[in-house]
Amino acid sequence: MPKNRSYNLPSLQSCVTGRVYKLYCRNLLLGVYDGYGGFIGIRTKFGSRYLFTEYHWDFDPHHGTVASAIDLNIDVPKEIKISGTLGAKDERSERLIEWDENLKLTDRPNGWWRFVDDKTTDIDIHAATIRNRDLFDFLDDLEKKGLGE
Repeated sequence: MPKNRSYNLPSLQSCVTGRVYKLYCRNLLLGVYDGYGGFIGIRTKFGSRYLFTEYHWDFDPHHGTVASAIDLNIDVPKEIKISGTLGAKDERSERLIEWDENLKLTDRPNGWWRFVDDKTTDIDIHAATIRNRDLFDFLDDLEKKGLGE
């Protein structure tokens, strides 16, 4: 894709956080602008559908893939978080976990997971992403209405 403005790409500064755009990019039909240079939308790959972020050309000249972003004047409801994920949890205990860069273990010099509630760690933490189901469902409904076509 040539990088020029004939594709209706608004400037990065004029994109509205929480606004839905019809996109021309590698993997998404629709995306909500996250306020950080990315558009979060539903990607389909090998039969799986999940939230994925593609970036505005002006945000990253080497990896930006959004060539067109047409404002649909649809805002994500305020109660839905504009994020591809909602954090992480331990698969076994279902407790929320967070990454601690200061927690140095012999075999993990760059940090380790710890539980959010009591700040303890366990070598058997099995991290799993918490998917943002509300944002997925919101965008999925818009796609089903044909807004991404």
